[in-house]
Amino acid sequence: MVLQNCHLAVSWMPSLEKICEDLKDMEKINPEFRLWLTSYPSESFPTSILQNGVKMTNEPPKGLRANIVGSFLKDPIVNDDFFNGCAQPESFKKLLYSLSFFHAVIQERRKFGPVGWNIPYEFNDSDLIICVKQLKLFLDEDISRIDLDALKYLTGECNYGGRVTDDRDRRVIKYILSDFYCEPMIRDPGYRFTEDSVYKFNWELAQHEAMIEFIKNFPNITRPEVFGLHSNADITKDIGESNLLFDTLLKCGGSGGGETGSGGDQLRGIVDSILHGFPKEFDINAAAKQYPVKYEDSMNTVLTQELKRFNVLLSLIISSLKEMDKALRGLVMMSA
Repeated sequence: MVLQNCHLAVSWMPSLEKICEDLKDMEKINPEFRLWLTSYPSESFPTSILQNGVKMTNEPPKGLRANIVGSFLKDPIVNDDFFNGCAQPESFKKLLYSLSFFHAVIQERRKFGPVGWNIPYEFNDSDLIICVKQLKLFLDEDISRIDLDALKYLTGECNYGGRVTDDRDRRVIKYILSDFYCEPMIRDPGYRFTEDSVYKFNWELAQHEAMIEFIKNFPNITRPEVFGLHSNADITKDIGESNLLFDTLLKCGGSGGGETGSGGDQLRGIVDSILHGFPKEFDINAAAKQYPVKYEDSMNTVLTQELKRFNVLLSLIISSLKEMDKALRGLVMMSA
């Protein structure tokens, strides 16, 4: 039995929990019986069901490169008859690449928090697949032209746009799509979505395997400009990811035992290892002699200022680690 989209039936969740409790009487249940539940992450989903069941999650690959490669490995794009069977092969492959790139961009913008989207929408593979099928359908039905306005309406307003509830987010997604579904992408061989030419479509690699290899050569780290954001957006994203990592570690951490020692021993070991290999403060006077302040080279002034600020940071880290070591030994009070 399969119950889909359980998150849409919040009021029925207590009844579902009761039904699952009754299923524990194995003598009355057919040994071949299985219950499958599908749901988005929801606070209303019963915890007892999660604890007693086997959980599987499907999340988009992290990173622009992995996301686009994953799109090209999905059905029906991976099907050779579908990929090479369009009546307008060149336009289809260009727009297919554009659509996959657009899909990856709007998913990756979520990691930037409110800078990317006011609301973190759950765009998924079904949105991409229906848009791909519609794209091929439109190109097959009328080989004399490409109705980009209709394609943009179906993609930006209906399929992806149907999930968007914020007015400003709706404007953003339509604006982003206009860079991918456009005449220059079809007609201009030199057209590219970003200033970085590495992402420019190459018609010579328009076969499925060659295109995947081409995408795998994308940079490991994608600059925020590719997503239409300022370079400073990476700072907010990195801080958020770091806080999430440490919060998760703190929730998962605890007092160990046996050979690994207690949590305090482990922390002291980490503190000692950091202090052991920590860099010394920069010699400001030596730097000022080697890079003197000149009218012709203003960067020397910036270098000296940055070294001073970095020394303050190094000093603060070292003092904090030493205070933590004392606190772990019980010599000083542990502050917030």
